[in-house]
Amino acid sequence: MDIRRYLSGKGVTWKREISGKQGTKEIIINCPNCGKPRFYINLDTGMYDCKHMNNCGISGNFYKLQQLFGDRPQRAYESNVQSVSYKNYKKPKVEIKKTDKAAEFLSKRMIKSEIVEQYKIGFDEKSQAIIFPYYRDKKLEFVKYRSVKEKKFWREKDAAPILFGMDNVESHNLIIVEGEIDCLSIKQYFNDMGVVSVPSGVSDNTWIELCWEWLEQFDKIYLGLDNDEAGADAINKIAHRLGKWRCYEVKWSMKDANECLINGVDRRTMFDCILKARDFYHNKIKSSLEYKDEMKSDNRVSRKGASTGIRQLDNILRGWRSKEWTVWTGNNGSGKTTFLNQVVNNNLKNDRKQCMLSLELPIRNLLNWLIMNYTGLEIYSDMQSDDFFDSVGNNLYFMNKSGHIEVAELLELMETAVRKYGIDDFFIDNMAGISFDERNMNDEQRKFAISIDAFAKDYDCHVHIVIHPRKGLNDERRPDKVDVMGSGHLTNLAWNVILVHRLSEKEKKKTYADAVAEVMKNREWGTLEDIYFNFYEESKRFVETTLDEKIEACRDIFND
Repeated sequence: MDIRRYLSGKGVTWKREISGKQGTKEIIINCPNCGKPRFYINLDTGMYDCKHMNNCGISGNFYKLQQLFGDRPQRAYESNVQSVSYKNYKKPKVEIKKTDKAAEFLSKRMIKSEIVEQYKIGFDEKSQAIIFPYYRDKKLEFVKYRSVKEKKFWREKDAAPILFGMDNVESHNLIIVEGEIDCLSIKQYFNDMGVVSVPSGVSDNTWIELCWEWLEQFDKIYLGLDNDEAGADAINKIAHRLGKWRCYEVKWSMKDANECLINGVDRRTMFDCILKARDFYHNKIKSSLEYKDEMKSDNRVSRKGASTGIRQLDNILRGWRSKEWTVWTGNNGSGKTTFLNQVVNNNLKNDRKQCMLSLELPIRNLLNWLIMNYTGLEIYSDMQSDDFFDSVGNNLYFMNKSGHIEVAELLELMETAVRKYGIDDFFIDNMAGISFDERNMNDEQRKFAISIDAFAKDYDCHVHIVIHPRKGLNDERRPDKVDVMGSGHLTNLAWNVILVHRLSEKEKKKTYADAVAEVMKNREWGTLEDIYFNFYEESKRFVETTLDEKIEACRDIFND
């Protein structure tokens, strides 16, 4: 979207454009929040900032600017998030036979025959199963079966699991339920409402990515999944990705919509459930008693995250936890990128979705390093490369940017990636390529650190950022936390700070190691410790120094 055109369309006028950072243009208008004439908008990025700090001081990106003007946000940038592997789905070759048997079975669930006809539901004589066809733009994309003899489901192999009922939606608002029969039930209650069902229960959210562009059209999305613990957990995850600003949680009077229909819950009661749907910003102040049951399981012992793949680092940090972010630092040539590639590959092997941004290396080069680290081979075969993509490719994404990136665009791409693809971990290498206003660098980086911290919490992910030490340091000298380049807010607000340092020849002889990873900050647990590694050139991997090697090193030190 063109930012100038958007502002003009909102009736915003400005007398002149002033020079911003790196040749960008800014305007000054009256603040939509406090009314003071000190509201700066970057016309290239959409970033805004009210300079009336005592009374207002609001700031944000173009996405939030549109919300500030009361609009449904649209993107200022095209999506540059790319997957390295995309599954080739096949169109189902199924003949949907319409017989009275489908209507007879569904009538026991109180579904009328005209609804069955409307959704083109069929019946398979061979397997004695209901056929639920999933259409998009009148094309069959997915087929699901439900046995009439027992509660057993299966699907057509390699078909795209989109939402059920997409072609029957004509409204600007949408209800999402957990099963096809629930979808039919809502349609029977409210024929003019747009309603769809998830294809595979609440544990698989592949449909979000596959239906992303279609879902973007809706102003409000009501999440009416099953009224149980699994449904409640899924609702929060789905709302994170579809956008909490437009999502509402529906609580049915019984377990699900069809159970309501079977038990005679009237239309007025069902409509009340939708009217009373809870938004995700309804209660910002809570009593401590609301956390009583939650804290029984969420204590410090259970505050463990996904394994780092490094035994000693797991002992120190207890894994990578969501809602946190880590700063990585180290001199040039210290092995930071290699170390991070190792972390990425370990996360991929643990079925975590990763998104990487390298502002120094082209994606092709970065992939080459990842595959070398994955295979343990400097020269790998085509078969081994295929194994990498087949095994973990569907969980690996890249932001297709190089050189430098604006903060607003970075946050927008990260939001797109986590909402559309369900990213668990982000890797940004490195912060030197992120553009900040040099006139107010310290405050800009403070705001960036706050934004990253809020992003990790809001989207339940972990963010890794590489920040180089200040220039002028001797490469052999081990940097300290205060040597990290940029504002002190970056390390102050980060949850973890880890230094990767290549040892000098003298240090190698004393430690029997090639490199050290020093945990400089560990907000959750407090333990600060050095971990020593040997680097194996042929496999491009760091391996923890063995106990035998440490004992030998101690003997040498003692003999010295």
